[in-house]
Amino acid sequence: MDQPILDEGADLLRKLWSSFVPPRIIFLSWRMLQNRIPTIDQLIVRGLVFSDPHLSCPFCSTTLESSQHLFLECEFSRNVWHNVFTWTGIRLELPSSLGHLFFLLRSMFLDKVKRKWRDIFWHATIWVLWTNRNEIVFRNKTVSHFDFPYQIKIISWHWWMYRNGCRPGFTFAAWCFDPWLCILRG
Repeated sequence: MDQPILDEGADLLRKLWSSFVPPRIIFLSWRMLQNRIPTIDQLIVRGLVFSDPHLSCPFCSTTLESSQHLFLECEFSRNVWHNVFTWTGIRLELPSSLGHLFFLLRSMFLDKVKRKWRDIFWHATIWVLWTNRNEIVFRNKTVSHFDFPYQIKIISWHWWMYRNGCRPGFTFAAWCFDPWLCILRG
């Protein structure tokens, strides 16, 4: 049977559900951490597609698409994570597994307010990578890695505003400049 990407974390998976993002987004992250999203490697395992050299990662076209590769190992995705880390001021080297990345991001903030919101950036990044992957695969769209950081910022901004009753008290430009300051100011 398929091995979950997050072995050490039944407790972390439970905490994932308390994230301040829409449930369908949490569900995607939850399925991804359990290695249960329909990437090509999973479709092959389930006998739904046959191995084909054209079934590679839609971002880099260098290797078979898997959750681990699509969300972490692909150079394209790594650049997206580095952009998110730079934007949020997170100083972190990407670990070798998605489960470890999730664990590190969950454990790095001690401030109560930051802890409450730390998952928003994880979920926004996973969501943007997945939805753009689907645009490439199902609609033959061309995507630019330059669009991803903006998409992550706008989506996380919308989620944050929704959770705060649409009264942010700061501008989207301020969110793009320093999201933690915006979160701390509430």
